[in-house]
Amino acid sequence: KKTADTQKFVARHQWKDLVGDSVAITQAMTAGKQLAQTEEHIMILGESGTGKSFFAQCIHNGSPRAKKPYIVINAGTIAQQDAARVLFGSDDGAKPRMGLFELAGGGTIALQGLGDASEAFFSCLRQVLLQHSYFAVGGVTTIPFSARLLALVTPEERRRIPRDLWDQLSVFSLNLPLLKDRQEDVSTLFRFFLLRESILMPPRTQKELEEILSFYSWPANLISLSAVSKRYILLYQQAMNPSPSAKQQILI
Repeated sequence: KKTADTQKFVARHQWKDLVGDSVAITQAMTAGKQLAQTEEHIMILGESGTGKSFFAQCIHNGSPRAKKPYIVINAGTIAQQDAARVLFGSDDGAKPRMGLFELAGGGTIALQGLGDASEAFFSCLRQVLLQHSYFAVGGVTTIPFSARLLALVTPEERRRIPRDLWDQLSVFSLNLPLLKDRQEDVSTLFRFFLLRESILMPPRTQKELEEILSFYSWPANLISLSAVSKRYILLYQQAMNPSPSAKQQILI
């Protein structure tokens, strides 16, 4: 008999964890809450560092599927020859193995790395999207597919996803804003990253840093901001009151 411990397949983030109140991120959250209540698959679009994984977890936890498994699948890490066994499972030996689709049950599957997925992975995806069922490798019993798919996609990956799958996965889509388009959230997010390390900024330093941060373009969005906060923490630990020139270095 195939069994699995699904307790580890849990989404951590909820809407209350969202940091920022800019118009852009508030609109994205409102749309995400609405989409969470639907049963359709969702395409979450955004550049690296815009929070696609965060939004996927919030959508799962804000949906009727919240108490069911949340499984992340990185399509780009699954080899061509392994796709069917990893996704569908196997029933051709003494010990049947559950695939990720079966482990998900009626929960949520977050798909990452679709731009680097193999043709075999896309074929498995087509099977469940069209037939809503599949066979384990070597199996003779139909296994129903009832999970909801959330496709996390960057603009660069979009052109590498077959059009038929794109259309089926993007019945609803959610576009996440760039950090430079939610500039009013930057100082709040920066303080959030510092507080995680139990570091408080003096009022004067905070004002100076806000002026410096307001001119940065954040090429990798939240990834860039996280890196900047780590550099500031290092400077803070070296000197309780970093010089203006040192403060400028946190953006390099």
